[in-house]
Amino acid sequence: MDQSTHDIPSEAIRLVERGEIIEAIKVTREQAGLSLNEAKAAIDVYRRNPQGFPRSVKTTEKAGPVELPRLAINALEKGQLLAAIKRTREANGLGLREAKDTVTRFLNQDRATRAKFTSASSEHTKRVIGRFLIMVSLLGLIFIGYEYFFGSNR
Repeated sequence: MDQSTHDIPSEAIRLVERGEIIEAIKVTREQAGLSLNEAKAAIDVYRRNPQGFPRSVKTTEKAGPVELPRLAINALEKGQLLAAIKRTREANGLGLREAKDTVTRFLNQDRATRAKFTSASSEHTKRVIGRFLIMVSLLGLIFIGYEYFFGSNR
């Protein structure tokens, strides 16, 4: 048996799903009795190809509940879609498209998180627009001041 195909404890799988990779390696070392290299290799294999291991997130399933790492859910609640996708990729060893699809399915299924995401992202949009308007106003004032002091010399 290849050293990277050792069984991973369920506690380590939960840690990987939350993005706590180092802790997952530690737990795998302790509970499976592996060396550091063997535990890291097992976690890496799990992150690259999770189909061979029991887990709660299956990106190929269209039905059933979708779970995300806590860090990804926290990012969604703050309106940070890209951060949520990144956290999901890191925690599950997924490609960009798979992680995006997983996050999108989660948002479609979890109304509470979707409401927080929508609210936070609209607040973020309002802040960005407000900052943009302030910058445009300041540039306008600078232009008016320049024209007032230096424009009559032309």
